[in-house]
Formats: sequence, structure tokens, C-alpha cells
Amino acid sequence: MSFKEQFIVEYRDSTYIKEEWNEFVTVYDNPTCELQPFENYKMEFFGDDRLVCLRQISTDVRLREQSALWGKFKDKDGNTRADFHALYLYIPKGEGLEYIQMIR
Repeated sequence: MSFKEQFIVEYRDSTYIKEEWNEFVTVYDNPTCELQPFENYKMEFFGDDRLVCLRQISTDVRLREQSALWGKFKDKDGNTRADFHALYLYIPKGEGLEYIQMIR
């Protein structure tokens, strides 16, 4: 689901949307932001095995069960922070695993 769709279904006002968008841009516009490689993850299947979510299986409790799509960055105080984004994929009807696509 895109940010726009999420905000619509949550009935968010324009002030909230601007704040959330600015926070998102701040993280990914940060020169210290580093997306992390896909490692130590499992695939969880849903919906008759047509949907899949990639989740961490790390022994690090800060990462376990979080999305496999994530990045690290330094905040304004120099602290290392993590940002996780749920990643859901689907296989179109009548297709095989080679046609897997990301849900927008």
C-alpha cells in the first residue's frame, strides 16, 4: 500500500500527512542512511500461498520478526537508528514464482 492509500484509509489530515512525509524523507535523504542486505530472513506465505512477506530470523532481538527490508542511519544526535518497511510480494494468478511482484 502506498503512503497516499494508507493516509486515505486512515482518514489522516494534511498536517499529519506532511509530518509523516517529512520524517520519511529525512531518513532516506540522510547521507548516513544505509540499506541493509537481505540476510537471515524467512518467507511467510499467506492467501493460498499467493502472498509472501520477508521477515528477519536474526538472533538479535531488535531485528527478529522485523521486515527484511530495512536501513540504518544516524539521527541528529549521532545515535544509530533503524527503519523497517514491510515488504509483501505476490504471485499473479496463473503465474509461477519467477513472476513474483512487490505489492505497492
